[in-house]
Amino acid sequence: MLARGVRSATKAAGHPQLPQLSAAIRESFCDKLEKSPAPPPPHRNSNKKNNTREQHIASMSSTASRASSSSSSDGTVVESGAVERAPTGVRIRVRVTPGAKASAVTQLTATEVCIRLAAAAHDNLANTELVRFLSREVFRVPKSSVSLIRGDTSRNKVVAVADLTVQSAVAQLLAAIDK
Repeated sequence: MLARGVRSATKAAGHPQLPQLSAAIRESFCDKLEKSPAPPPPHRNSNKKNNTREQHIASMSSTASRASSSSSSDGTVVESGAVERAPTGVRIRVRVTPGAKASAVTQLTATEVCIRLAAAAHDNLANTELVRFLSREVFRVPKSSVSLIRGDTSRNKVVAVADLTVQSAVAQLLAAIDK
């Protein structure tokens, strides 16, 4: 009985499937865990509405560089996890909050773009508003250039924008946060 308790305690303390993995996979997994970025320190002011554009740019570039994105020599973000190159343009990971008073880009992080939509989340209204908002107000491209790839019924979506570079997409998203 004591051995069973010790065994379950050691199993609960570590990853349960780690001992079953081969040595090479275990080493690779441990290396990834060691290289994963530390979480950012907590903000003194938890109200994120007071953040300025410069703070968004600074947080974007610091978290993007930790998430293995590349930066140019002048410090601007070239690629982040939120905006990726695609064969015909860019893919953007979006976190949508429907039912807002007005549509707006609220935050650009290393992993996603947060957007509030002035549409309800039923009858495909939020998806239509997302495509309209991104095409007209953020990127100023035709609606046919913006398409929803993934996440029809989810808040987490992937949107494709044709004929756009990663640098211009990040710059236009950062400019949209200011509005």
